[in-house]
Formats: sequence, C-alpha cells, structure tokens
Amino acid sequence: MTEPDMKLPEGKTCAECVQLPRCRALFSCKEENTECDFAPSRFRALGLFAMIDKACGELPTNYTISLHMENGAAYVECVNPAMENIALPDAADRTLADQVSDALEAAKMAGR
Repeated sequence: MTEPDMKLPEGKTCAECVQLPRCRALFSCKEENTECDFAPSRFRALGLFAMIDKACGELPTNYTISLHMENGAAYVECVNPAMENIALPDAADRTLADQVSDALEAAKMAGR
C-alpha cells in the first residue's frame, strides 16, 4: 500500500522529475510512475531548460513546439507536420515548463 506522501503532484509523472536518473539507477523507476519510491516523495519538477531539452529529444519528427513571449505574457504552441496547431490544455496558472510538457505529450499522442 502506498503512503499518501509518496504520491506525485496531480498530473505529474516521474518523467517530469529531476530525480529520475537517480531513481532509475536505484529502483529501475519508470517514467510513467505517479508515485515516488521515496517516502516522503522527493519529487522536484524539471525546470524550463530541462523540459526544453527533454522535448528536443522526444518530439516526434516534423512537430514543433514554440515559446512566444510578449510584454506581460508568455505561452507555448505546438504545430503538427501539416502546420496545424494542436489543441493544448488551458495554460492558466501553468508554468512555462508545464506548458512545454503539455505540448510534448500532445505531440506524442497526435504523432502515434
């Protein structure tokens, strides 16, 4: 039985944690896990630069993720090979790293 303090934040998986390489070595942790192997959880979300690196390595061929910035706002868009925007979850109250993660997952789903 899992302890409540081992659950990751809502909607997060181990793939979005900076500790993943360490946990893979220690516990053969899987990216899709939603519970930490440590109690209490040692989950620490990837920062924007790390999430961008992850997206660059995993984005399906010919899909693009763009980061747009203007005075007072920033947002992420994802485009498929036909140059059509892919619908993304509402970005309100989401960090840019979370938005890049959402875009990557949307591209992976659309690219299947």
